[in-house]
Amino acid sequence: MGFVAVVAGFLAIIQPGLAATTLTWILGIWLVVRGAFELGSAISAASIWPRWLLVASAVASLILGVLFMLNPAAGAVSIALTLGIIAIAWGVTMVAAGYAVRAAASALNPAEHHPLHA
Repeated sequence: MGFVAVVAGFLAIIQPGLAATTLTWILGIWLVVRGAFELGSAISAASIWPRWLLVASAVASLILGVLFMLNPAAGAVSIALTLGIIAIAWGVTMVAAGYAVRAAASALNPAEHHPLHA
């Protein structure tokens, strides 16, 4: 596994487009398989309620998986865009949390945390 990871890492660095396309294909296949199993479960299991939620999830997985496999380049771009949006949201949240922690620390002991007393 270590050898496979090293080779995969080098290939991802040398040919990032190929790596992104391959990962998009893997994700597409996984989504189609997942959707098929979800749909099968929704049809066969009598205890699932409300059943339409599992059917809706299965259909969404199937559609997204097929779209990723039909156009892996666009799928890779959409994945990158989604990760970029998540990274921005995460960063804004962490900056806000940092300011909140700093304000709370200053409220506990204002003399220690004031910039002029450093």
